[in-house]
Amino acid sequence: MNTLIRHGHRADRAKIRDDMTRKLFRETCRLIRMRHAHGTRDAAILNHYDTLIEERCQLLERLTHA
Repeated sequence: MNTLIRHGHRADRAKIRDDMTRKLFRETCRLIRMRHAHGTRDAAILNHYDTLIEERCQLLERLTHA
C-alpha cells in the first residue's frame, strides 16, 4: 500500500490515498455487516471477523495519519 503511494506520481499520491481509504472503509463496513449477520453462533467465525476488521482499521489509521 505505502509502496504504491510512495512510487506514484507526486500529484497522484493524494488521490491514491483517498481511493485506498474509501476502499478500506467500504471493506471494513462490509466485514462489520457480515459479522453482525452471523450473530453469536460461532466464536471462531466472530474471532475471524474481529481480526479482519482490526487489520482494516489499523490500515485506515495508518493511511489517515500518513
